[in-house]
Amino acid sequence: MKETKSKIFEAAQAVFLRKGLEAATMSDIAKEACISRPSLHYYHRTKHGLFSDILAKAVKDIISQVQPVVDSDLSLLKKAEKTIDIYHEILLENPLMPLFLISEARRNPQALLELLYTHGHIDVLVAQLHKRHAGELHQGRLPLEAMAHFLNTFCGLLFFPFLAKPLLDAVIFRENPTAFKRFVEERREIILRMLSVLVKPTGHALKKK
Repeated sequence: MKETKSKIFEAAQAVFLRKGLEAATMSDIAKEACISRPSLHYYHRTKHGLFSDILAKAVKDIISQVQPVVDSDLSLLKKAEKTIDIYHEILLENPLMPLFLISEARRNPQALLELLYTHGHIDVLVAQLHKRHAGELHQGRLPLEAMAHFLNTFCGLLFFPFLAKPLLDAVIFRENPTAFKRFVEERREIILRMLSVLVKPTGHALKKK
């Protein structure tokens, strides 16, 4: 049963990538997974339900790795560094994940929020980071909005290359199968340098007007 579920998830991701969520059908997914449609319906009644299950599993897998980093005594920037490594490893194996999140945010934002709260405990993570690390940002007098700047910058720098991967592959990397992986690895230091501006009291982005 576990093997069948994994096969269905892999097939669904391939079909969603190739056709998009709206154009994909359960028949397409069943054919891709080499199972009958009734067998597919035994596990998942609708493609949207399957799509949500894929996202829920992805979120839970990520949080299980990120939570120990958040709980550690490392500085905010060191936590970002370790989290970048975790995300890059996961996203290089599952480059569709950011696209799936964006698609769900547009299709059903309330469902995505519920998923992030239920499986990702995103509210707890953000509150925990702010409580522990506000003092590292702008001499400890930083309002909650500054943590929002930090997290938004972090997520944007981390996820956008994967959203742009088809364009990067087509226009810049061409037929080089290893170029994108090298590009992602090089971005690690770029992301950290840009984040360091936000955690330094002298960072221009956080100076009082």
